[in-house]
Amino acid sequence: MSRSERGHDAAAPPEPPTEPVLLAADDLSGAAEAALAHGGPSTLLLDPGIPTPATDILVLDLHCRTGSAEAAADGLRRALTRHATGPGGHRRRVALKVDSLLRGHLAAAVAGALATGAPVVLAPALPVAGRTVRGGVVHVDGVPLHRTGAWHAEPTVPPVSVAAALGAVPAHALGLDAVRSPTSALAAAFAAAAARGAVVVCDGTDAGDLDAVVRAATAVGAVLVGSAGVVAALGRSRPAPRAAAARQAAPPAGGDVLVVVGTAAPGARAQLHALRRAGARVVELSEDPAATPRALRAGLRGGCAALTLPPGPVEPARSRHLVGALADAARAAVTAHPTPLHLALTGGETARAVLDALGVRVLEPLRQVHHGAVVSRAPGGRLVATRPGSFGDAGSLLALARALGALPGTPAPHLDAVPERQEIPR
Repeated sequence: MSRSERGHDAAAPPEPPTEPVLLAADDLSGAAEAALAHGGPSTLLLDPGIPTPATDILVLDLHCRTGSAEAAADGLRRALTRHATGPGGHRRRVALKVDSLLRGHLAAAVAGALATGAPVVLAPALPVAGRTVRGGVVHVDGVPLHRTGAWHAEPTVPPVSVAAALGAVPAHALGLDAVRSPTSALAAAFAAAAARGAVVVCDGTDAGDLDAVVRAATAVGAVLVGSAGVVAALGRSRPAPRAAAARQAAPPAGGDVLVVVGTAAPGARAQLHALRRAGARVVELSEDPAATPRALRAGLRGGCAALTLPPGPVEPARSRHLVGALADAARAAVTAHPTPLHLALTGGETARAVLDALGVRVLEPLRQVHHGAVVSRAPGGRLVATRPGSFGDAGSLLALARALGALPGTPAPHLDAVPERQEIPR
């Protein structure tokens, strides 16, 4: 029996081919990542309050990573109610994409899911990025999360377990043996936990574990909460999405590209160095409000410029101010540029702040450049690449710039319609 078939039995009925899906995330890069992980044509709303579009796969950026837990829970409840119904009056299958490192308001998201009355299953593993769960503890490349530096930019210390991150939310942990049991047994465990009002926390070390979780969750009608890994597993479990309406393949974007780097992740400097070596001008945010836009205008004459934070650690208390300053500088650069600027934005808060400053409320996710890095189209045709701050190797930003048509080197790929099935690479 293959890993992808593990635990499969007659207890898991196939999903109706017309069942629409609602994916929600707490930040923009996570929402875009979820859209491409699931596969198929989708619409991403940056404002959950606007009317529901007639799309099978609807993705919401709840933009609640840094707000209060109460606001996050309230926003989730309102979004789930507003967008519960899809085309044809079918109720949407719900999945909440959360951070695989347990950042953000995880407890509020799970509590909001439990408030729907449906069983709730939490599977935060993201094996493709080396993030696994064993014994209810998130591991990063085999090291327990609380012993890593993954929360270096957070105002608090990382939780020692998923249960600790959930706080007062009742939870029932299932180890790998239970996750790898037949679907009927795993589904029964999910139902039993739901009867006690508890969320099920699932261990997982590979894609087969996440596939097993999705099969059992489908059997009991559970709300799925987890990383892009479980969202991709949900996509694999469903019939291949209907082909998108015929669209002409878009040529390489061309034009000029502004890269905005709003992350203090350790790898960002190496990524910026690769951009600089390829010919981009790298501009550090200045305390002088006029100096940064002036430097960006000069840099963009070469076709690609990158705006980034000053070197050194970021004080959590100043992070919101710095993100706002990046967004203001980016808006000034876009407004002053003689031709439409394509954007590569890294860091979910930064990406959202820049698009808010430009008035962008809807995106059409198109393709994945590498894991977690998504190219979308904004109204009017501007291309926007988004990526979590902690993702990507040293060539990540250069790959994003080239995907948008900037900088010589590897030809930029065509931005075709989303393929019928796109999975996270293994």
